[in-house]
Amino acid sequence: MESTSLRKSANDCEHQALLNMQQQYLEALRSREKEALQYIVLLASSFGGFAWALKLLPLTEDNYIAFTGIILAVLLILMLGAVYSLALGYNYRYLILQLRKVENALGVTRHILCYWNRPIACQSEIDEECGDKFTPPEVIKQFWIAHLWGIALVSFIGCIEVSRINIFIALIIAFLGVCICTLSAMYIPRLYFQKLVNIRTKEAKCQNIY
Repeated sequence: MESTSLRKSANDCEHQALLNMQQQYLEALRSREKEALQYIVLLASSFGGFAWALKLLPLTEDNYIAFTGIILAVLLILMLGAVYSLALGYNYRYLILQLRKVENALGVTRHILCYWNRPIACQSEIDEECGDKFTPPEVIKQFWIAHLWGIALVSFIGCIEVSRINIFIALIIAFLGVCICTLSAMYIPRLYFQKLVNIRTKEAKCQNIY
């Protein structure tokens, strides 16, 4: 009798701990969505600097260096915003996976649509379920796209204007713009996607072992 009571008490404690974890993960997800609003500051500061640079037009031999410096600084700020969006998106996806495991333990998944709780059996199923998840979640994704468009716009205008004075510097701006866009739109998202797939693959193997 005492053993049964102790076991029930331990189960109750474990259940309460899982409920607390679920609440903390839900709060963390809401926090990540609110953090996305901070991108407005990055976008405003970068486009504000870009607008200030446009005041130097038309460019001359005396001011095109200053214009180039501002363009490069704006590109770096926009890249920072894009990369931070991807990092925040990855963290959001990670929290979703962790929350799913906690809810499995709580038995919540018995009462939701079967598709969202199907077991992950192989790499092809992981790719199918995560097919679009190398991009951030929808709320964060909009800011990520805005930063990418900003990079393209600033690079294009900067290259066109500087080319009228110094074609070599203009080519440097164009090259940096292409590199930053490629990193922010393709390479870094793919790295985070691969990290997410690795986590899911290892988790599936652990479930098979235990």
